[in-house]
Formats: sequence, C-alpha cells, structure tokens
Amino acid sequence: MNDLNALRTRAAALHLHGLTAHWSEVADATWVAPFLAWEEQERARRSLERRMQAAHIGRFSRSVISIGTGPSAAIAAPLRR
Repeated sequence: MNDLNALRTRAAALHLHGLTAHWSEVADATWVAPFLAWEEQERARRSLERRMQAAHIGRFSRSVISIGTGPSAAIAAPLRR
C-alpha cells in the first residue's frame, strides 16, 4: 500500500467523510499527514481522559501510594525510593 492509500485509510478510519469525499483534491497537500497525526493524537488523549473519568481513578502521585509491611510489601518493595 502506498503512502496516499495509507493516508486515505487513516482518514476513513477517523470517519473524516468530507476529507475522503474530496480526496482527489487534497491527497497531495502537505498538511494532510500532519492533520491526520494531530487528529489521531487528540482522539487518543480524549479517549484516555474519558476512560480515566469513567473509572473514577483520577490522577495520582507517588506520595499518595502507601507502602506498608507484610506480604504485599515484598511486591511493593521495588516502588520504594
């Protein structure tokens, strides 16, 4: 598959119907590849945000992690700094 077909496949996977409908007009444009990369990155970021929000986990830092003693301490030992 050549680069133009790969780009068109990526645009179709992103459901960019207007772009794929006018593909013959924009296929050789220099902005198409960066635009698709930006769209994929932004969708991945937003997807992660939605999943984190739905999981009700939120952001967490190392200082919040409590490392105690006992059997679980052996597993958590590599986390200690």
